[in-house]
Amino acid sequence: MDSAILLNWNIRGLGKEVNKKILRDTIFKCKPSVICIQETKVQNINAKQLVDLWPNVKPHGFCQASIGQSGGLVSTWDSVLYKLINYDNFFNWLGMTLQCKKSGLIFSIFNIYAPLLSKEREINSSNLKEIHLINASYTWIGPAGRRSRIDRALVNSAWYQQGAWVSKALYRKNSDHRPLLILLDEVNRGPKPFGFFNIWLKDPNSKNIMLSFLKETKDLGARDVQQILKVFKSKTK
Repeated sequence: MDSAILLNWNIRGLGKEVNKKILRDTIFKCKPSVICIQETKVQNINAKQLVDLWPNVKPHGFCQASIGQSGGLVSTWDSVLYKLINYDNFFNWLGMTLQCKKSGLIFSIFNIYAPLLSKEREINSSNLKEIHLINASYTWIGPAGRRSRIDRALVNSAWYQQGAWVSKALYRKNSDHRPLLILLDEVNRGPKPFGFFNIWLKDPNSKNIMLSFLKETKDLGARDVQQILKVFKSKTK
């Protein structure tokens, strides 16, 4: 996949003209290739409105209607760069599968507005890795200065290996949520650190896999650590 920029924002009302202007300005400045918006609080977004928000490209997209003044989602992408393969939706999420026209890579993006109940908001992060937020410790600020890390971006291990992912929190304007700019840089900056998901330890076979792996590699020696980790990675897939 080529270097990509994704913009994610809980905008708290896309029907407001001031929010539309802020979004247009943010898009113009950040030049994303995919945009995910939550809490639009509108029933529909048509093609003309998408072009009005993103005038310098040929945006395609779709939306999930709000329930009264709650929720509402929009997912849109630059159709010059990506082709839609498939999509699905529910009241609080939009899922789309795109294909990069240049590289042919196929990938999926889910735009999720989590319910309010904390139990329902839990994310099953098995085999997912959160993209590091490099410039902030919170994305939401509420009454009395309460701050929380509500907005998050996660990728699976295969997509994580596509390049160097980072997430940046942008300046908050007219919403209690900060927009997130999610960037993928494919420039080769050296080997990635070895990663291990704790969820693997819950697999009843994990201990046997690791013991078998250690027996197979005991004669390689410390100088072959890189090769050892490659073998271990293949064993845990």
